[in-house]
Amino acid sequence: MGGGSIGLGTAWHLTNLGHNVAIIDEHICKKCNKSNSQSGTTASLGVLMANVFQRSTGRAWKLRQRSQNLWPIWIKELTTKEFQIKLENPLIKIATNEKEDLRIKTLIQTRQHLGIRHLNKEEKYFYEQLWPQNKYTGMVSMNDGRIDPIGLQQALKYNLKKTNINMLAAKVTSIRRQVTGKVNHWSLKLDNIGELSFEKVIICASLGSSGLIIDLGYNIPLEPVLGQAVEIKTSLSNETYLKLPPVLNIYGVNIIPTQDNQIYIGATLERNTEPLPTYLEQMICLNNQAPQWIQTEEIIHQWHGLRAKPINRSAPILEQLEPGLILATGHYRNGILLTPATAEFIANEISK
Repeated sequence: MGGGSIGLGTAWHLTNLGHNVAIIDEHICKKCNKSNSQSGTTASLGVLMANVFQRSTGRAWKLRQRSQNLWPIWIKELTTKEFQIKLENPLIKIATNEKEDLRIKTLIQTRQHLGIRHLNKEEKYFYEQLWPQNKYTGMVSMNDGRIDPIGLQQALKYNLKKTNINMLAAKVTSIRRQVTGKVNHWSLKLDNIGELSFEKVIICASLGSSGLIIDLGYNIPLEPVLGQAVEIKTSLSNETYLKLPPVLNIYGVNIIPTQDNQIYIGATLERNTEPLPTYLEQMICLNNQAPQWIQTEEIIHQWHGLRAKPINRSAPILEQLEPGLILATGHYRNGILLTPATAEFIANEISK
């Protein structure tokens, strides 16, 4: 259940493996665009940070590396004449304090085999004229970058419609067990259809996941973290604009060129469910360090969405709660990045 990138990607992957799949999501038939939706995918800028991840061990690192390896395969298979999906890279990250500077220098030394190197001022992505006040290290991650989240959803939906998948625009209000002998089946109550029975249920319902499993005896709390993003028109010359990398990360903010001297800036981290102007203003001014070409430009569009963050446990939550009931949620800021690895995990659990 769930029509975000995790739900759609998992459904597409399972269908390719020969499984009969149904997607149940109340928003599945609505047009996907940059609205003020509560969807984390809609709010996402699609930034993939796998190789620049701070840790180099543990489950989170392994999931990122697995997705990094799977994304080129997924992109090739998803790309059609109608929808061109691509990984836009590289990603450039610039340090803004001594601690961050040291960490970036360490990554440059230890992850050259992953395509991370020092940002040379002589190359195309020369940033001094964009960030004249900055004095710290910059790094280039050749294999990190961005996938357009809206284009990805459209491609997934297009490819799914070519299969026999059943897409149900409905809200799941409850899940209950149906035990027949030694086999569990699951009865899903839908708000506008009634009850349907399934052999296996995969819950990818973001913040709604906790409420669906609590009556089954599982207490897995999630908290909302709101993110705001904007699209602005810059005053950069075309020559300078073209020197911007696909993703530039500085002060914890992602700056992404789109077209015609326009850029995305995002996203905030807010522990609330309604956007606050103060967070947006602080993000755009980059802790009062933004150059003039960002501070003074017109906001063309702004939007927000909610991410689901696990409470007192690591993101994401990937767990088979019991036979036939799988939870895949709480991806926080990495839903797009971790979609292939999540789909692979679910496929493996189903085959057990």
